[in-house]
Amino acid sequence: MSRVIFESIDQCGSLRQETEIQGSGYVYLLDERTPDPGRVNPADIVGAIEVSNGRPVAGSYQHDPRHRLLTAAGWFRLPSEIEAALRSRLRARAED
Repeated sequence: MSRVIFESIDQCGSLRQETEIQGSGYVYLLDERTPDPGRVNPADIVGAIEVSNGRPVAGSYQHDPRHRLLTAAGWFRLPSEIEAALRSRLRARAED
């Protein structure tokens, strides 16, 4: 999953918007099961992306090892663009 996120992070529109707002530093990819983005459970932080001049730095995605696929809030949920890339990769692997 981390490889797919790493390779498709630039396709995520909501993340691009956050990088423009942030300007520089880091933006965190949150599990979409998170009910309140202002108060995020560490298990719902999928990873971090470095930001420079309002743009994601290529190759900077880092998975957060505290992220959990299943919590009391349910199964993980990714942004639609990344989920589509993950499903596509899984289908391709199943066909091989």
